[in-house]
Amino acid sequence: MSYWNTANAKYYKELKSEVKSLKTEMTNAETILWKELKSKKLGVKFRRQHMIDKFIPDFVSLTIKLNVEIDGAIHKTQQE
Repeated sequence: MSYWNTANAKYYKELKSEVKSLKTEMTNAETILWKELKSKKLGVKFRRQHMIDKFIPDFVSLTIKLNVEIDGAIHKTQQE
């Protein structure tokens, strides 16, 4: 089963509040990039903080299967 475009039900409840927080507290880099990605400015629809399996990429285009992750302070504390 492919989890490409949907959240894993096992993690959904746990991550839902995290997604909301990430959407309201974008980094400067995310804000700048989002201005260019939103409203199909590049001809492709992007979503912000869309859960895929148990991951929350910063930006994702489901139609072309592209995830975009912007480095930020959160990555300094995360472990694989």
